[in-house]
Amino acid sequence: MNIRKNIMAMVAGASLLFGGCGDYLDITPKGATTFSNLTDLEYMLNGAYTNSAYEFPYLTLLTNESCSAKTGDPSLVISNANTLEYAYLAYDEEFDRYAFTASDNIYETYYSNINRLNIFLGRLAEVDGDEDTKTRLEAEARVLRAYWHYLLVNMYAKQYDEATAETEGGIPYVTDTEVENVKEKLTVAEVYRRLLEDCSDEVLQALPDEPENVSRPGKAMGYAVRGKIYFQMKQYDLALEDVNVALQYNGNIDDRRDVMTELLYERDYEDFPSVIFFAGFQNGPFLYITSPETSTLFEEGDILMNYGQRALTGSDDLSLWNQTLAEQTVLIDIGGDIYYWAGTEYKLPMGGILSDQLYYIKAECLIRAGQYQAGLDEVNKVRFYRIDPAVYQPLTADNEADAMQKMQDAKWIECLFTYNNYFDLKRWNTEENYRRTITRTIAGTTYSLSPDSPLWVMPFPPTAVRHNSTLTQNYE
Repeated sequence: MNIRKNIMAMVAGASLLFGGCGDYLDITPKGATTFSNLTDLEYMLNGAYTNSAYEFPYLTLLTNESCSAKTGDPSLVISNANTLEYAYLAYDEEFDRYAFTASDNIYETYYSNINRLNIFLGRLAEVDGDEDTKTRLEAEARVLRAYWHYLLVNMYAKQYDEATAETEGGIPYVTDTEVENVKEKLTVAEVYRRLLEDCSDEVLQALPDEPENVSRPGKAMGYAVRGKIYFQMKQYDLALEDVNVALQYNGNIDDRRDVMTELLYERDYEDFPSVIFFAGFQNGPFLYITSPETSTLFEEGDILMNYGQRALTGSDDLSLWNQTLAEQTVLIDIGGDIYYWAGTEYKLPMGGILSDQLYYIKAECLIRAGQYQAGLDEVNKVRFYRIDPAVYQPLTADNEADAMQKMQDAKWIECLFTYNNYFDLKRWNTEENYRRTITRTIAGTTYSLSPDSPLWVMPFPPTAVRHNSTLTQNYE
């Protein structure tokens, strides 16, 4: 990878991405850019996806991955019933989330990303240049556009279900930069149709075998995105096909065994081999405290839990998963072990895609096809690099229920603090065999989240609703 080119491109992309955000979708008229040749225009594809819009504290509260997001002691959050964090921690369905959402960094940033890509696509058609290069760049932009819409529809709409998708409200799927055009909210089914159009065979085949950098799509990302789309649609046979192709282009697994001797778990996204696409908070995640229920899912011999350190000098307790710090931060006993993620040297692509995670998609697809042990073999490929060799044992199963439970538990820890566990739970909640009610106890009170709760759908923010009458809330 040409690091200098990457850095220069990142700077160019960042200036475009963060130059301002309007009240609606940050729409800029066509021709507003100054790029007049293909080489300069290409810099627009390099996004700087490294801010807090790519971490998901409310989702981790909802799923009970964490019992605290940013503010520390959950009892203090519960005692102040006028924040969004309270609503998600207490599972309060009566709380008016819209009224307490002044703005939404995720919603606004992702649509700003989409708008930048639409400006790029409009300008691409106007500039002179090599047609093969233009075809490749168009494919990259369309896959990126699909990815941001994929994340948005799964956060701000109900889970795709074939029986209801044609009538359930979705999101706007924005493909133009015309200010006067209302970006109409589509049905969930129509959003998914457009996702697949942006990830057609023709588009994916035009992608480069190797991406320019970790913020640009190559074939691994293209097939991974379409595989994720099919996976969320519960079309598991098609998801399996695409994920297999993605893994052919990048099937790297992060080898954590060196942490046992080197202790510091340090990963930079530029040289992290399993990163297919990077989007994440550059200095984190941090300030997340695991729930007691999540803490029980760490396996015996988990290398990061047992050996990983956040620094080699500094405070007395240098553990990456820091129980002492968690107990000091949470002033009440909420039962069971809790851990504070104290990572500082590991840049986790919370909003991105890792090849490690794709093995779990492949695993579930195989398990659902009746290949129970073959599915767990994919899980074991990842676990082999996660568990102390002295205690590692491969997972085995001879029925679907057992195989799914073991896969789910391992994936939960693998995907902590990303969007993946939230997307999985929404999908599983539409199936009788896998839907679940989540419970947590704080300060002696038990709170429950049902599979059908409106809290599973995030509210459209007022910054968008007041400019678009079609944006009725999808949780109502």
